[in-house]
Amino acid sequence: MDCDVAIIGGGPSGCAAAATLIAKGISTIVFDNPNHRVKATETCHPKLQGLLKELGLEEAMHSCSPCYGIVSSWGRNEFQMESSITNPLGHSWFVHRSQFDSILKEKVISLGAKWKHSRIEHVHFEPDRVFLQSNEHQICSRFVVISTGSTLSAVNFVGQKRIQYDSLFAYWANLPVPFQEHLIFVEPTECGWWYFCLNAQGGAMACFVTDAEESRKERPHAFANWLSLFRSTKFGRRSELNFSDSIQINSATTGIAFAPAKHGQRWVLSGDAAIMLDPLGSSGIMTALESGSRAAKAVESSLFGESSALDSYDSWINGLLNTFRQQRIKHYSIEAARRSHRFWNRRTKDKNLQIYDNR
Repeated sequence: MDCDVAIIGGGPSGCAAAATLIAKGISTIVFDNPNHRVKATETCHPKLQGLLKELGLEEAMHSCSPCYGIVSSWGRNEFQMESSITNPLGHSWFVHRSQFDSILKEKVISLGAKWKHSRIEHVHFEPDRVFLQSNEHQICSRFVVISTGSTLSAVNFVGQKRIQYDSLFAYWANLPVPFQEHLIFVEPTECGWWYFCLNAQGGAMACFVTDAEESRKERPHAFANWLSLFRSTKFGRRSELNFSDSIQINSATTGIAFAPAKHGQRWVLSGDAAIMLDPLGSSGIMTALESGSRAAKAVESSLFGESSALDSYDSWINGLLNTFRQQRIKHYSIEAARRSHRFWNRRTKDKNLQIYDNR
């Protein structure tokens, strides 16, 4: 065997899994796809710092900034602020993903994980081992944790079809203007919703979330169209921003998708490979870190003959999915009640958005 556990994916979930396994004395190799995409700043739960400390990855907090509240016009005509001073857990965090992921990688390597900058192309399972073939290496391990950051690529490795309940697209840009407020602004519009926050460079980031039908209609991947949509928002009109040149519009898929089975013979999925959640309140970083750690603990138990831990992990993932989706439907319904646009109706009335029942 080349290692006890191979991990496909070097993002937050894969790093959390690696750190957890290494702490248990389990040899680990991480395969990280070298073709990284630029990632948007995200917000995260106040418990982030505690979870990172528990994982031995607290250095990653150097890439985070405090978020002292949310300013939102969701369900109302005017912005209203909810300060973190009312939260007994403290303030949330802005997570600047490129820096965050880089620090996690460096820390996991320092803890003892082997790191391979290569893309896994094929996984072959045998009763007592797993063979992984990348574009550069062939590795044999006892178990594999799949943390690819994509449900679609993950299910292909294990012969499943993902279940896609809602498909959304995020179009975001870093704005060349100073932005001093440690707040996140959320603003719904007729064909989607926006969030605005601090970026890693001390400027602003603006992100537009919509669906496939509106993407085809509005074409927000083009700078001129994105800028027109941005300037139609209250935040955009208030900010009086002037752009002398085009800025890069980045895009990413989001929504709700998951793999039917989260584990099988000598494999387990974690992070977005297991479930992908709408960014509206999903706290994706916390979910990625916690699922990576929980998956690794279940793998440890499985390696020592206790397979029920993987079933418990599967139940935890499904419970998380169900709870999130019920809350999400309520939040979209609040805005849909005051809008007639099909974007909002599709989020609340589509029969495919029924709550998933894993019984």
